[in-house]
Amino acid sequence: TGILHNVAFRPDGNWLASSGFDDVVRVYDVESGKLVKELKCSASDVRALEFAPNNQRLAAAGRDGSVRVWDLSDYKVVADIPAHRMRIRSIAYSPDSQQFA
Repeated sequence: TGILHNVAFRPDGNWLASSGFDDVVRVYDVESGKLVKELKCSASDVRALEFAPNNQRLAAAGRDGSVRVWDLSDYKVVADIPAHRMRIRSIAYSPDSQQFA
């Protein structure tokens, strides 16, 4: 409904996540276009989204310099990581899904 900053496809291509000026990450089913889940992020102005290569987690970050990670099997937050006090604009997972930068 507002400005869109970032989108990310899940590696299997089934889901698309989007974020903008608010603190919500929206996950959509690609085939139907329907909203799957809205995930509350710890940061407002979410600028970075990334699905893990194994399709099991989603990481998001933004203005507050922290990263929130959800487990996509139950949508629970599995980590809130304070990285620094600067805006985070990008996240990349390692190929084995064990780390991100």
